[in-house]
Amino acid sequence: MTENPGSWSISRRRALQFGGGVAAVGAGQLPALPSEALSTETLPPDALPAGAEAPGGRQAVLREGTNLMVSVSPDGKWLAFDLATAIWVTPAAGGTSRRLTDDLQDATRPRWSPDGRSIVFQSYRDGNFHLWSIRPDGTGLRQLTSGRYDHREPHVTPDGRSIIFSSDRGDLHGPGNVAGSYGIH
Repeated sequence: MTENPGSWSISRRRALQFGGGVAAVGAGQLPALPSEALSTETLPPDALPAGAEAPGGRQAVLREGTNLMVSVSPDGKWLAFDLATAIWVTPAAGGTSRRLTDDLQDATRPRWSPDGRSIVFQSYRDGNFHLWSIRPDGTGLRQLTSGRYDHREPHVTPDGRSIIFSSDRGDLHGPGNVAGSYGIH
């Protein structure tokens, strides 16, 4: 929020519903914002999420973020990051970012597999956090966990054979690790 009379504010959830990180802005559709918070520029069409159209070619470009995570690909050439609850990839040397997940995914916490062929992440799509994977080109979206418990913060083991994560599902085999308290699985 700002202190200016007539200023506007918007909830995080509502902002995400407007486009998950890249909001199309036409002339006069939004009140003026401080230039350090938002800028508009013409972007190449491949910078938009699939199916998005920009009126007049103008885009709101997010230049800063908080509470985001970046993961470097094993070869060091790509960055996977979460921004506005979507998973994106971008060349580590700079360039155009590509969005991998849609608004419904509510995806965060990406981690590369050791072979660089997939990215695992957590998603709040159905009201619980579950683990998913996707290829860096945006294909092969696959749900890895399900059920009534949260599964969060994935890490792929160095051999690529397992995913370590935190969950509140409990475990009958560990002392003190009961359903409702988080443990490592």
